Amino acid sequence: MAVVSISRIQIRRGQKNSGTGLPQLASGELGWAIDTRELFIGNGAVSEGAPQVGNTKLLTEHDNLFQFADTYSYDLDSEIVQTGTSPTAPIQRTLQNRLDDRVSVRAFGCNGDGTVCTTELQRAIDQLYINTATKGNPSSRVVLHLEAGEYVIDDTIYLPPYASLVGAGKDKTIIKQTVAVPVFKTVNETSTPGNPADDSVSTFINQAQNIEIDGLTIDVTEAQGNYPVINLQSCRDSVFKNIKILGSYSLSEPTIDNFTIGIQLNALSTAVTSSGNFFENITVQDIGYAIDSKYDIKDNQFVSCVFDTVGFGIVFGNNISLGLPGQITGPSFNKIDSCVFRSVSRHAIWINAGQYNHSTNNKYFNVGNEDGTSANATHSVIYFNDEYNHSSDDYFQRANDLSVDQSFTSTAFVPLIEGKTFFAYDFNLKTTVTELPTPVTLFRLPGLETGSYDIDYWYNSNQYNALRSGTISIVFDLGTGNVSLSDDYDFVGALGLGNGLKFNAFLSDEDSDSGIDTLVITAENSASSDSAELYFKITSKS
Repeated sequence: MAVVSISRIQIRRGQKNSGTGLPQLASGELGWAIDTRELFIGNGAVSEGAPQVGNTKLLTEHDNLFQFADTYSYDLDSEIVQTGTSPTAPIQRTLQNRLDDRVSVRAFGCNGDGTVCTTELQRAIDQLYINTATKGNPSSRVVLHLEAGEYVIDDTIYLPPYASLVGAGKDKTIIKQTVAVPVFKTVNETSTPGNPADDSVSTFINQAQNIEIDGLTIDVTEAQGNYPVINLQSCRDSVFKNIKILGSYSLSEPTIDNFTIGIQLNALSTAVTSSGNFFENITVQDIGYAIDSKYDIKDNQFVSCVFDTVGFGIVFGNNISLGLPGQITGPSFNKIDSCVFRSVSRHAIWINAGQYNHSTNNKYFNVGNEDGTSANATHSVIYFNDEYNHSSDDYFQRANDLSVDQSFTSTAFVPLIEGKTFFAYDFNLKTTVTELPTPVTLFRLPGLETGSYDIDYWYNSNQYNALRSGTISIVFDLGTGNVSLSDDYDFVGALGLGNGLKFNAFLSDEDSDSGIDTLVITAENSASSDSAELYFKITSKS
């Protein structure tokens, strides 16, 4: 039914901030303050049961709810946690303060809804970390949260010292770049809102430092070009973890330099450099160069990272101009630990300049084969141009494929590690030994460079009581083609079998290109109808 009329309620009205102000209202009487748009009701007399004489304010649309929500206490209903000086006096905080404990990028208009928010994201970073009123104070060192969503940007986002960006996780918080420029670039603390400082004024004290990026995907598939996705410019002591960098490179691409660099570490000088940074659980996929630096960076760690379908994995010292500021030695004392390199067209690790870099506990699958398999091996898995770099406890798929798999016998054994190196391949390789009246290829090793191998082996016959353990030492010279082999062993078992197994070695051109490429180890075995297993490990010196 239609409303014909409503009785009008009489309310006292006036101005709160002029004259005598708000009067004492009668019990249940309403009063409207015109100037402040506030509504009050009279409490009534104490004799009527009111706890006190006065007026009670009623909330309206013009009131700030947070102003009145000042009784938040942590775990208030629990009798276990005491937040204040006594159980009956808990610490109370306003709801505004409680909500401000967690800063969201959405508070600055960057909503993650697929629209361009470059300006809003940069504003959030500038206001939180380099606002002139708070810059350098602990109060400015907050964490900026990027909730799950797609954040589209069309320019570089500059990160000053102590900036901390935390997303919801890989493929949850997605930053999508649409222009071929760096997504993130670090700057020093002399930067002001809207004015990122040039690295030329960086010092060890003011340089980019203590920055954190965690839990997000950076998608540059729509912005192809030769630029670094994350440009660490003289950045030290920072943490980057749980990040996925996704580009548009594929192994069939002939020119790697046309594509992006995942993370580039630069330096102003040897003293003001990118050092002490920690990279964990970083996935770099479909990128030209995963990690790159030609500067004197040092003490950076890459742990539990995945480099998948990239032109090069980690490249140190390429295109270095020795003697220029920040390019005196090249990258040094950096560690690559427990990472996976999968489908890398060229070298997984290429160190053209720099010392004391260490590859350890890494796994290398389908590396150096360009757009192929181990049958197309073209590049070494690791290249060291200095004897002070090191590999230990690394696994190479190529070692299994080209050493003992007879389906690769016509493939040149391109080295696992090329250059000046001393390394041990600590994973066991296995082949079988039968009765061998004439020499037969037992396994193969790289033979592209003059060097030597020590091969620790263990022979166990399944046909006879025969166990043999020893070390084969091989020295070879590509210039003369000479090969020297010695076999120092211990044997236990049936008489007459101890010296029945004999090894030899020669250099070979396995791919028939008129160049020596492989060291072939052969075996003879006089044990009739023998069936044995031979396990071996390799130490290489070149």
